[in-house]
Amino acid sequence: MCAVTVEFPAAAVEPPDDRREQRQSGALPNAPLPGHWFSARFQRLTADAYPPSS
Repeated sequence: MCAVTVEFPAAAVEPPDDRREQRQSGALPNAPLPGHWFSARFQRLTADAYPPSS
């Protein structure tokens, strides 16, 4: 087998954490650990449902 070498341009590499801009994730506040019930998320899902649920 032959080895494959991949080189990325410098622009494709992310800057260190101290220079990275802060981005909003859109996550709801006070979210529980994954797999746990999250009432606020369920309420948002039903409010945003299309067609609207009754």
